[in-house]
Amino acid sequence: MPTLAVVYDLDAASRALVADALDGAAEPVYLPDLDDTGRAGALRHADVVLARTTRELRAGEIGLLKDIRLLQLINAGVDHVPLADLPAGVPVANNGGAYGEPMASTCSAIG
Repeated sequence: MPTLAVVYDLDAASRALVADALDGAAEPVYLPDLDDTGRAGALRHADVVLARTTRELRAGEIGLLKDIRLLQLINAGVDHVPLADLPAGVPVANNGGAYGEPMASTCSAIG
């Protein structure tokens, strides 16, 4: 069964949403629940990695992503992602427009 490595911590309700969305198509593994060895193993064997940003990965972990089929980022934009550190050919997807409305509201309140 494919594995989804979730890099950031999710509460129980959010984990239930992930399980519902996956509907048995993949097994979610939550990196915050694992020790260093477990994290490394999960990243080495993950098919998909779900993260807000790659900054949530610890030193050296980005190099473990060589066999993933997708790096999905929840946040918009990839300008903060060290693409050169990713293994060649790893597809990266982001959530274009994520948080656009709250950021626009904040900017208009400041300006």
